[in-house]
Amino acid sequence: MSLAPRRAIVTASNSGIGRATAVALAVSGMDVGITWHTDRTGADATAAEVRGHGQAAVVARLDTAAFERYGEVIDRLADRLGGVEVFVNNAGTGSNTPALEMSLDELSRCAVRMRTPGPNQISVG
Repeated sequence: MSLAPRRAIVTASNSGIGRATAVALAVSGMDVGITWHTDRTGADATAAEVRGHGQAAVVARLDTAAFERYGEVIDRLADRLGGVEVFVNNAGTGSNTPALEMSLDELSRCAVRMRTPGPNQISVG
C-alpha cells in the first residue's frame, strides 16, 4: 500500500509561487488542480507545464472573495482529479499602502472580502 499523495490543488497557480508549487508537485508525481482569478492564459500555461511532466492538470476559475462558492469550485476540481490529498491555499491579495493609510474599500478588499479559509493578516509597517 502506498501512502504517497497523488493529487493536489493549488490556488492562484496561474503565476508566481503558485505556479512554481504546482509544477514542483507535478515533478514529484502528482496530478494538479490549478485555479486562477483573472489570468486564464497563465493558468493554461501552468497546466501545460504540469502535463509536460506527465501528470494530469485540471483548471478552474476561483474568486476567493466569493466565499460562498469557494467550496463548490474546490469540490469540482477534487472530483475531476479523482480526489485530493494536498491543498495549497496560495491565493491572496495585498497592497503596498500602509494599513493605516488605506481607504475603507481597499481595506475591505484586502481583509474582509478575502475570506479564504485560514487566517487573514493586516500588517502595519
